[in-house]
Amino acid sequence: MTGVADTSEQVHWTEIDGVPVVWCEDRGPLRASLMFRVGKADEQLPTNGITHLVEHLALYRLGQQPHYQNGSVRTSITTFDSVGDVEEVTAFLSGVCAGLTDLPTDRREAEIRVLETEAARRANGTYTAALTWRYGPAGPGLWTYDEFAGVTADDGMLQDWSDRMFCRENAVLLLSGPPPHDLRLPLREGSRRVPPYLVDVLAHNPAWFRHGFGDVAALAPLTRSAAAVAYTQALQHRLVEQLRFELGVAYSPSVEYDAYDATSALMFARADAHPDHLQAVADVLSDSIEHIAASGPDAERVDEHRERALSQYTAEGASLGMSVYSAMNFLLTGERASVPQLIAELHDMTYDDVTAAAIEARRRMVYALPETADLAPDRAWQIPAWSTEPAVHGQEIRPFATGMGRLILGPDGLTHDFGEGRVATVRYATCRAVLAWPDGRRILISPEAISVNIEPTLWQDGRTVVASIDRNTAERQVPQPERATGDIPKPTGPRPPDDGQQLRSGALLIGFAAVLIVLGVLSLFASSSGSGGHLGSIGAAVVGIWLGRFGFGLRRGVKERRH
Repeated sequence: MTGVADTSEQVHWTEIDGVPVVWCEDRGPLRASLMFRVGKADEQLPTNGITHLVEHLALYRLGQQPHYQNGSVRTSITTFDSVGDVEEVTAFLSGVCAGLTDLPTDRREAEIRVLETEAARRANGTYTAALTWRYGPAGPGLWTYDEFAGVTADDGMLQDWSDRMFCRENAVLLLSGPPPHDLRLPLREGSRRVPPYLVDVLAHNPAWFRHGFGDVAALAPLTRSAAAVAYTQALQHRLVEQLRFELGVAYSPSVEYDAYDATSALMFARADAHPDHLQAVADVLSDSIEHIAASGPDAERVDEHRERALSQYTAEGASLGMSVYSAMNFLLTGERASVPQLIAELHDMTYDDVTAAAIEARRRMVYALPETADLAPDRAWQIPAWSTEPAVHGQEIRPFATGMGRLILGPDGLTHDFGEGRVATVRYATCRAVLAWPDGRRILISPEAISVNIEPTLWQDGRTVVASIDRNTAERQVPQPERATGDIPKPTGPRPPDDGQQLRSGALLIGFAAVLIVLGVLSLFASSSGSGGHLGSIGAAVVGIWLGRFGFGLRRGVKERRH
């Protein structure tokens, strides 16, 4: 084991068993964080939560200890953390590596219950909602969804995920002191993983959507840079000044900056608000974003940020913060950051650079607004609550009761048409997942995070729909628990007309009408005397004509509904 000092002599690099190690000299107990470049963004919807389940299993054999130890899954990084004396931290790190290379899968069901209990305490909020509206049920957008890995990932899949993602090439160890001489990190051999590319599902930017929370927020992806960080600080200062001190309508406006990969970061601005002033808060947030992009940041704020950031690199005790940054940056970029490089970037940063970051943020912003707030159409596009994907072409499926619209079952997907332009479409080829119940209920989830919910008991030919779904999405299905009989819905309310029966009735009436008309005409020719015979023949023809028109009307109504 050899150590190489950074040019700043604050951050040291070495290697243990192929794992890069970043360490610094810091007072107090030894702190350790074994970090891996894997997180929520690497998962797929059917196996959402697999990283979290692996993290829990890896820690199980360590048991309860008197010193701090924990694991954490983030968007693109997972960490195993401990604080204690050298022997305690060494045992923790060795135990984590042993757990990752040989997961105690016999503990799987118990840890799934623990995760379900943890999930019940964890509520979704504006941030996760904004991620899903922006990225759909993929990447960072998965935070909104339940962790399905407990029912979709078997023991082999869990160990394979651990071997591939929690390997030495995809790891870095952070220490607040010199590495213990007997520390070993026996992880599997593998390869470094680059964070998945962020794919935006929005048709237009900037945009906004409605949510059910009592705050106002905005999310934007940014190009990673010192200028982007300075922009977030300038925006936060302006929001606090106006919302907290001038208007007094918010308590703690905040702007967060989270590096995602080598070139991208996510900026999230949020302001709590008094319920009577949500529109005012929305106006201030959007006006502030517009103002900084149009007029540039306050020069004083940029200079303050520059000086504060520079002091963090050179002040006493700054080595631990720099070590944390160096370790996380290495995971995301594969490169070692040096203090001189960071200082040079801060010195070179101009006001125009910060303005460029503000312009990028404004262009890519998605706003999250409650029911009582709006944005002007010229400022942002309102994201529709329905599919932008067009309806499929195929067989029409009608409900057993009125007020449910209609289904269109095509060879390539399914559309639920509610009328008045409100459609939800999921195509089989791009369907992210299907939640499947034993009684036949299916929920299909599209790349736009639009869902189509099928209860076969409520639809004519409902089983035909389920069979088509299952035939085309078997590998993406997520089994759901069996429902009680009373929880399975039954049709209520008036039944809509049966199209098949209506077509048959119309044809029968048309045929009967034709017979009456023919008989009436023949009777007229055959009659030789008396007016009564003529009147009866004419009456039969008139009734025939009337029945024929009614029959044609029935068939025309069916055709109009289908088009």
